[in-house]
Order: sequence, then structure tokens, then C-alpha cells
Amino acid sequence: MLIAVGAVLLGVFLFGDTGVSLFSELEWFRSLGHEDRFWTLAMAQVATWTGTFLAATGGLYWLLSSELRRSGPLHVKRRLGDLEIAEALPENWVKWTLRGASVVVGLLVAAPVADTLGRQILAAIHSAPWGESDAILGRDPRFYVFYLPVARGVWSLALSWLVWASLSVGAFFLLSGQVRSDGEKVRMDESARRTLIYLGVGLLVLLSAHFWLSVFEQVSGGPIRYADVHGELPVRRLLGVLALLAAAATVYGERTGRWRVTLSTVGVFVAAWPLGLGVYPDLIQRFRVEPNEYQLEREFIRADIEATRRAFDLEDIRTQEYPVRETDPPPLSTVQRWTSGLPLWDERPLQATFNQLQGLRAYHGFPDVDNDRYGPASNRKQVAIAVREFSPQLLDESARTWQNLHLRYTHGTGVVASPVDSIVTGGSPAYYLRDLPPVLTQPAPRGLRIDEPRFYFGELTTQYVLENPDSIPGGESTTGVTLNGLVEKAVFAWALGSKNILLRQEPGGSLLMWRRDVVSRVQALVPFLFVDPNPYPVVVDGHIKWIVDAYTSTNRYPLSQPTGYRGRRVNYLRNSVKAVVDGVTGEVSLYAVQPEDPILATYRDVFPELFEPLEAMSSVMRDHLRYPRSLIETQAELLNAYHMTDPEAFYRRQDLWSVGQEMFRNDTRAVEPYYLLMPFPGDEGAARDEFLLTVPFTPRDRDNLSSFLMARNDGEHYGELWIFEVETTEQVFGPRQVEVQIDQDPRISEQLSLWRQLGSQAVRGHLLLVPIRGFLLYVEPLFLEAEDEEGAAPGLKRVIAAAGDQVTMATTLDAALRRLLANLGADVEAPDEPAVMADTAVPAARPDTAAPTPTPARPAVSPGTGAALERIRRLTRQAESALQAGDLSRFADLWQQIRDAAAATDTASSGP
Repeated sequence: MLIAVGAVLLGVFLFGDTGVSLFSELEWFRSLGHEDRFWTLAMAQVATWTGTFLAATGGLYWLLSSELRRSGPLHVKRRLGDLEIAEALPENWVKWTLRGASVVVGLLVAAPVADTLGRQILAAIHSAPWGESDAILGRDPRFYVFYLPVARGVWSLALSWLVWASLSVGAFFLLSGQVRSDGEKVRMDESARRTLIYLGVGLLVLLSAHFWLSVFEQVSGGPIRYADVHGELPVRRLLGVLALLAAAATVYGERTGRWRVTLSTVGVFVAAWPLGLGVYPDLIQRFRVEPNEYQLEREFIRADIEATRRAFDLEDIRTQEYPVRETDPPPLSTVQRWTSGLPLWDERPLQATFNQLQGLRAYHGFPDVDNDRYGPASNRKQVAIAVREFSPQLLDESARTWQNLHLRYTHGTGVVASPVDSIVTGGSPAYYLRDLPPVLTQPAPRGLRIDEPRFYFGELTTQYVLENPDSIPGGESTTGVTLNGLVEKAVFAWALGSKNILLRQEPGGSLLMWRRDVVSRVQALVPFLFVDPNPYPVVVDGHIKWIVDAYTSTNRYPLSQPTGYRGRRVNYLRNSVKAVVDGVTGEVSLYAVQPEDPILATYRDVFPELFEPLEAMSSVMRDHLRYPRSLIETQAELLNAYHMTDPEAFYRRQDLWSVGQEMFRNDTRAVEPYYLLMPFPGDEGAARDEFLLTVPFTPRDRDNLSSFLMARNDGEHYGELWIFEVETTEQVFGPRQVEVQIDQDPRISEQLSLWRQLGSQAVRGHLLLVPIRGFLLYVEPLFLEAEDEEGAAPGLKRVIAAAGDQVTMATTLDAALRRLLANLGADVEAPDEPAVMADTAVPAARPDTAAPTPTPARPAVSPGTGAALERIRRLTRQAESALQAGDLSRFADLWQQIRDAAAATDTASSGP
């Protein structure tokens, strides 16, 4: 009985974690309805691990047993007085020791392959061809992407086994006395010497395989040039042959006793290694390539350009000239048509504003703000949207109890949505949806409504939770595990490291939901894809869903330029999959956006039930698909050089670009891609605006605008990339030059100085480039926040508009545009606003209170009484307009300014 109990406890100790992990993972996949995905990958990994373990264990045990048979019984020497006695060890003891050592080595060799090699073998078996060949070795990229990793993985296993086998055999020889020291030299038996020689032969064979594999890895690692192809690659092949010859010569020397051939061959191999890889390619580069560089490198440059553009989906990019007419501005109505709905609310300051004004509870937070579009195709509106999540870090430390974190605060609540182009008095957003429970504060675009504000799956939902199934909307479809029995509770208590799961008593059972972070959720389902860490929410049918971008990628696409992407080194990238995660139930649907992608086609063949065609996605969800910002940032970085398709231009680097620079706070940084809902350039007569993602370019080391990149997001045009190259005979200002103009404008500078004197800080938003039928308009919102208030809510206070060498600023976009067009000579009446308009930052609001109404500062008054009276007249006209529009808050602010101006006038009149 005790032996049985001990065996059970030992089994639990050795395999308990593995068993619990497998069971909990199976239950998780089963709850998602993807049990087949779990078993397919798990069986491949188990089969690979088992085969590796058996081969490594069996091979080492055969080797050690053979040596034991040759050496005879092992003896232990003991000394009794003056006598030394050699006592034979029991044969069973020795054999069991060898078996144990073999098992340990088998475990050490097999351990690294469980997660990777099984999946690689599975992908290689089902691999889809690209239908093309590389320009150097003429192989389909499938060979480099799928077959080469398997070959290198097997090679690594063989090397690992050889190292452990050598150590094990060496230890055996020492213990058996076949290798010994007599105090002056090391002596070795003939059989031991032969075995060690053959292990060395195995190492030479592996070195030969390494050099042959490295030839293909050189091609798949990035672009290569003439010296690589005519110097390094031939040397690697030669070293592979020399290593095999050295192995054969070693066998010959061992069998014949003639070691001169062996030593000569091994010596040639050892000398050729550093000379061939370190010296020979450099000599070719110096004496062959440098005098004739372009002529020799032209075809390799062409291969580099073509491979990189294919790998990053740039080969089908459309290029069009964009003629600029800055001296001929379009009519005001056209400009208003293009700028209607322009995203003045930058997501970065807007996130701080939402957190302060709409957090409502100390533990609520908005992880980010996203831009999307809602409404019918003929009248869509660009909307800033964010979800209110429970953030454990914001909860008071004393309240972070197990019950609070896992039973009470189980879900986020509500959505905040606002038009991107509207503000209310004081510079706050004009909301569509706000507060708890969510309420509509103005007519919202169609589809933007919340019937179920709760969501259990989001961006900050990293804690597992236990919930009553009856309390969850659609609880029958929620992807959790119902804990009814003691065994289930015990398993998940172990898996999640919490005894409270086991000890908690809940009548009727509890629904356990874990892996609720939507990014981790999708990543666990498709570990062979790279999941974008920035999902975005969509309101559909009254509740929240998430769209998560997933990418097929590799760093083995032949001849393509590697680049960094989210901490990874890749030279092939596709946004091939869109995942949709239900915020309430946690259901995950995966849609193939680019089914022709060979990597995705491979995994669709491996897991036929995992991916759905894009046509299976509802039309409502398809209307919210966005081209990923992170993808276009990577493509834009590559386009800095790879927009040049002519090898000579690429070689001379004569037309390098840089992503335009803008100001955010006090830093100059590359312009972040931004979404605009506007007519597509060249298709201005279309019935509806398009959702466009834009990146501006400037020439390298210069600041004038050279081109801009746009990604289309709607309907059949989704994913199209267009480059518009600026065509003009004059310099066109780029983003950085516009920022400098803003800094140098005396009126804007005076306003910024006044704000600083009042203890406020101006924050610049995105500098938006708006192309309007050849007229290039720049718009930049200006936010104000109090410097001495921690967590202040920035308010949108001014809008700057610029075109050509003209820069204007006003309290509204319309006023700024009118003034700009008037300055450019258009027949437009400039608005009657003072050059400097004093006011203060929006004070920081408590999370559970509404924002207080900002108190207007005393206006700056001109020294002369006439100027002061003119200011009072302007303020009076503005107050009358506000009163006629029914904006009583604005009227009250202006009336107070009128009183302050009148008091200042009286003071000036009574002075000496």
C-alpha cells in the first residue's frame, strides 16, 4: 500500500504540472470550440518529442552498452591494509545506471523541441509553394521558410546528442579505467580511442552539414551582393566538402594507422575556415568589386529590390503624380467639404481627457483611444471611441483582495464615443456616448448604440474571474469553464495557482473565465502568427467586439531586407488574418484577409477548421476593418529607400526619403500615421468619403514635402496602397517646415507665451496633411493643460491652419480656414477674432465628478483706449452671436470678458 501511495505521489510530483497544464488547455480550447486545433498541434509536438527522446535515449544506451560489452565487468578498487582488491560491480546495477543516464540525456536533448520543431515539421508537411524562385539559388521560398528550419532543427538535435554522448562516454571510460593517468601521461585503451575518434568523425560530418545549410541561410538572411555570391558562398560549399574529406581521412587513418593524410586534410580544413570566410570575400570586394561596383552589383541590387517589395507587399503599390497649386486655393465650400469631420482630437491628449472626465471611478481607465467610422455609407462620421475598463493598478492597494480582483470587479463597463471634430465650451469633447449607464448626448451615427455595456474580455482584463453563469448576457455561449466538481476545482486551482478556487463554495457552480486579454487570447489560439498588441473596439448590435490584427511573418524569405517589427526581426510580413473577439462571451473568430498568402495557406491546410473566409464576416464588421498603423509604419520605413525600383537610382541613393517630422509636446518625432475620412485624391467625385490612412514623406536630410502614402480601408479597395508624388516647380513645405512656421508666427508665439504665464502648457496634436485638388492644407489642433495639476484633462483650445507660407490660428477650424483663405487672396471674409485670445486650461477633474467649467482669465488689454474699445465691440458682436445660437455658456464667458475689458479701460482712462 505504501509503495502504491509513494508511486502516485512521485507521479504527481514529476508529471502533475504537465498533466494539469494539458487538461486546463484542453478545456480552454474546448470552450472556444477549437478542440481540433489543440489536438493537431499537441499530437505533432508529442510525436516529435517522443521520437527525439526515444532516438536520443536509445542511441546513447546502445553506445554505452556496446562499450560495456567490450570492457567487461566494471570493478571498484578497495584497499584492505596493504592489499588492493578489485571488486566487480553487479551487472544489473551497471545496466540500470546506464539506462538512467541515457534517459536523462534523452530528456535534455528532447526538451527544446517540444514547442517549435513539432510545429515546424507539421508546417513543412503541409507547406504551400510561392510559385516563384529566388535569383541566386533558384529555389521556391517554401524551401527557406518551411524546410530549412526543420533541417537546422534536426542538425541542432544531432549536435546536442553528440555533445552529451561524448560527455557520457568520456565519463564511462574514466570510471571503467579505459582512460587513466599514471601521473605522467594519460593512457587510453584501444577501444576507447576508437570510439572517441568516431565521435570526432561525427562532429566533422555535422560541421559539413552546417556549412551546406549556411549557404541557404545566407540567401534567406537578407540581400547579398557580388562578393557574397562569388566569394563567401563558394567558400562555404568548399568547407562543407573539406569537412567531409577530413571525416573520411580520419576514418582512413584510424583503420590503417596512416595518420599523415588525416593530419594534412584536417589541417587544410582548419586553415581554410578563417582564410576562406574572413579574407577571400574581402579580397574580392577590394580588388574586383570596388573598381567596377555598379556594373557587378546591378543584378544583385535588382534582386534585393524585387524581393523586399514582394516580401512586404509593396510590389503592387500604385504611384501617381500629384500636381500642387498652392497659389490657387479652392473655394471655401470645397475646403469645408474636405475638412468636414477632420480629426482635431488627437488620440493622445484625448485619452488623458477621457480618463479624467469619464473614468467616473478611481479604478476605471481607458487603455487607449481609437478612430473608427460609423453610420451609413452616404453619411459616415469619424468617431473617437474608447472602452472603460477595470484597471487593477488603479485600485487602492488595500482593496486588491482575492475576492475583489476575481469575484467583484469582473468586467469593464461602457463606451465613450465622441465626434473627432467637435468641442464644447471650455474645450471638452462633444460626446455621442458618455457616463454610466451609457447615454446618448446627441444624435449619433447609425449603429453607435450600447444595449449591453458590460464586457468581460478587453485590453486590461488580465485577471481570471469567477462569475455566476446566470448573470452573464448570453451566458450559454460564454467561453469559460463551469466548475461543478471537486476534481475540476482542484485542477484549475493548481493551474492558476490559487487555493481559493478549490475552497470557495458557490451553489450551482461558477463560470471560470481566464486568458481574457484579447491579444493573449488570440495569440494562444494561433501561436504561429504574430498578434498586434493594439486591438480596437467596435460597437456592433449594441455590444462591444474587438478586432485584432494578426500577421504571417518570417525572417527567412530569400534576399529580402530584414527590418525590426515590434521587437522581432522579419523580412516578410503580411496582415493576413483579422480576429474578432466578442467582448461579452469571449468567442474568437479568425478570418483570412489574404488567403493567397503561402504561409497562411499552409496553416489553413494544417488547421482546416480554424480560419473562415473574409466573406463569412458580417458586412457590419467588414465596414470597421482598418489597415494597421504598425504595418504601414514598417512599410513606410522601407519605402524610404525601396520606392526606387531602378537599380542605378537605388545604388546612387539619389532619392532617399524620410517620414515627415512633427512636434508633440517638446519633442520632434516622426509623424504617426493618421486616419482621415475624406474624398480619395483623384476620385473626388465619388458618392462617399473614404477612410484613409496617411503618411507624409520628405527628401532625406531635407524638410520639403516629396510625397505622401495613403492606405485605403473600405470595401473592395481595402489594403490598396497609393503613393502620391508631389509635382511642382516650387518648394512645397513639409511637416517640419510647417512646425517651424508655427513656432515663428508672432501671434501664435504671443498666445503660447500668455498661456505659459498663466501656468498652462500647450500640447500640439497631429499635424494633418489634407490634399484638396492640388491644394495642400495642413491642420494642427492645439491643446491646453494645466502644468501644476497632476493628471490634468487637456482641452482643445485652438486650431492652426497652414498652406504655403501662410499660418493662421483661431478658436475653430472654420475660422482658421476662413482667415487662411483670405490671406491667400481668396474671396472670403476673415472672421473677426482677436489675434491673442486669453483663457486658461481645463482644470483636472476628479474621476467621479464632471469637469468644472473653466474660469476665464482676464483678457490682455491694449494700452490705448481706442484699441480697448474696439476689443469690447468685437466681444459684444461675438456675445450677440452666441446668444442667438443659444450658447448661454459661451455668452456668459464673453460677457465676463466684456466687463473685464471695460474695467481695464476705466483704469487706463483714470491713470496719470
